[in-house]
Amino acid sequence: TKDVQRLRGQFRAQLCNCDPPYAVSYDRRNRPAAKLQKDNIVPGEARSMRIQNDDLTPIQYKKWFVKVANSINEVLVPGAPYYIWNSHKNFGLMHDLLSERNFKISCVITWAKESFSPNFSDYNEQVEFCLYGWKGGAKHNWYGPKNESTLWDIHRDRISSYRHPTQKALELAERAVRNSSKYGDIVFDPFLGSGTSLIAAARLGRRCFGIEIEPKYCDVIVRRYVAAAGKGSVSKKIAERYCSEEVVV
Repeated sequence: TKDVQRLRGQFRAQLCNCDPPYAVSYDRRNRPAAKLQKDNIVPGEARSMRIQNDDLTPIQYKKWFVKVANSINEVLVPGAPYYIWNSHKNFGLMHDLLSERNFKISCVITWAKESFSPNFSDYNEQVEFCLYGWKGGAKHNWYGPKNESTLWDIHRDRISSYRHPTQKALELAERAVRNSSKYGDIVFDPFLGSGTSLIAAARLGRRCFGIEIEPKYCDVIVRRYVAAAGKGSVSKKIAERYCSEEVVV
């Protein structure tokens, strides 16, 4: 919250695109597939790391998401759209807390993946969900096609590019940014993770203001951004520090 307040005086965003923790205690080492795959063949040390605030109890998660909703509300201009990825189990809570803050709930976007993620349920999930809507107080803008669908059939990024346990496909962020913002707009991501929103914004001529709580992923963000945008996009000092290894975006 304090970090958001530090940013709040400097900008207001026209779009929020984020992927907060789902409160599922995600750790790749605890998944069924871990018995079949050795960690040393999965690129990126982050693939087997836990995610901060992902192991909260339902009561703790509600209190935590109240702060998230308040922060997003403070940063967005009236009418600004939001895309919030999460588990369907949390959508009831999210719906109530966002509605209380005058956010409009439009629909749920479904990402259809080419393969399922092994889990301990009877059914292996092959989709992920995103809550879409906008902040009240003004008419929202739409820049996407008239025939846009709530079903997004998008391939995952190459496994070799993964530097975060729950890294989302770059095309997901780009689609949201194209549909709900214009050139020069600001995209806000309070859970920057591997930097996907930042890279998508840069590629499409938007600016991104993001926050990441874990230092190891801040390092990942800079490396992926430099790899995507080029050394000329950052200072010489940063380029020298973060371009010592090849990073796949």
